[in-house]
Amino acid sequence: MRYVFEPRKAVVERIDSSLNYLGALNPSSVHVNKVERDGRSYTLKYAKEAFGWGIDHISREREVLLRAGDVLGITHLVQDYEGVEGVGAAILKEFYEGRMVREDETPMVYNTQLKKQLTQTVSALHSRGIFSVDLHSANVVISADFSEACIIDLGTCVFAEDFKYTSLDDVKHHDMKDIDTLFRRCRLSF
Repeated sequence: MRYVFEPRKAVVERIDSSLNYLGALNPSSVHVNKVERDGRSYTLKYAKEAFGWGIDHISREREVLLRAGDVLGITHLVQDYEGVEGVGAAILKEFYEGRMVREDETPMVYNTQLKKQLTQTVSALHSRGIFSVDLHSANVVISADFSEACIIDLGTCVFAEDFKYTSLDDVKHHDMKDIDTLFRRCRLSF
């Protein structure tokens, strides 16, 4: 299948005509867009049919969000889109307003509450068989008042049933170590 350029606004309109395109979000292997409907902001992620990895990413995230619908500290699935011509996969998720964290030589202000909350979120994902959470600076947003953290991308997670040769305890440990690394190597971007 050949890729044909199409402006994001047109693709968003084709996926769901009730959405108003507000702009592109962080660069990614999938198209991540801020959209609005009825005065509320959302994140629309889609991959074109020609991009197999992107389709896999969105399909994986869809499955994670379905399994983790009651987990706090993640953006939740609002709508799943299937059968849109020229679009391989698309999902509408909650939009989390906050500040991205970024890697920097200055350590992030240590906040025990944020670290505890992220640890609880990752533990809740683990209890649902979701691992390799991929916690890094582009996947976590912090609220403006520094009281909450939200994981905004779960498209590279792996399910417990997919592990054949690796100990789940090792994977859990790695996910928890990623939280420490995030706090050690990143600071809030303003």
